[in-house]
Amino acid sequence: MTTQRTSRALAREAAGLCLTAFGVLGVLVALGTLHWTVASTAEAGGLVITGLTLAPKPDAPRYAHILRWTVCTIGLGSGSA
Repeated sequence: MTTQRTSRALAREAAGLCLTAFGVLGVLVALGTLHWTVASTAEAGGLVITGLTLAPKPDAPRYAHILRWTVCTIGLGSGSA
């Protein structure tokens, strides 16, 4: 049994990621039509949740920790009060 992925599996995964990205974009556009603060609050919450849940391992390169810190800071800073 091999652990290599076939090209079909990679294509399905890429298509799934694109569909997810377009779905998130659609939600933000729909929220933006209601009011821009709702959309920006949802976006900021998503960034904070992503930054907090995708924690790099302690032995990860320094740039991974800096990237996580930056994502959290952008999310916290861009949220509307």
